[in-house]
Amino acid sequence: MTVLRVLVRTAVEDRLMERDVTAGIKLAPRQDREMSIATPAQAREIQSAIAAPYRLLVETMFATGVRYGEAMGLRPEDIEVGPDSATIRIRRTLVEVKAKPIVRHRGKTPGLRRVPDLPSFMQYAVAGRYCAGCRHGHAHVIM
Repeated sequence: MTVLRVLVRTAVEDRLMERDVTAGIKLAPRQDREMSIATPAQAREIQSAIAAPYRLLVETMFATGVRYGEAMGLRPEDIEVGPDSATIRIRRTLVEVKAKPIVRHRGKTPGLRRVPDLPSFMQYAVAGRYCAGCRHGHAHVIM
């Protein structure tokens, strides 16, 4: 049952509407799309086409599976670099609403906190960028 149908039925029960205008409407069956994941060859081709200032961002996304908005929402305190490992904590997402960046202090799903590990080959690159800060003056870590 859709949210609209629930709302309309509730409005009818509460006598705010005379009839259920959604009655008799059949929705097309939902077709789940299979996720499209780049092959290693496609990933290498994409990475080689990315301009140098954005390469670490793209490599981080490929290596960890974080979404673009999650990667853009990273801050220095989200990166933990230890002697043998490094992790990033997804605590916020950067989204665009009416052509303006908005920070949501959660991941794609409310309450979800993701902690992907950084592969060992990326730990020094991310740690170095983390220490250097963002050259654009933003709080972004890996862009």
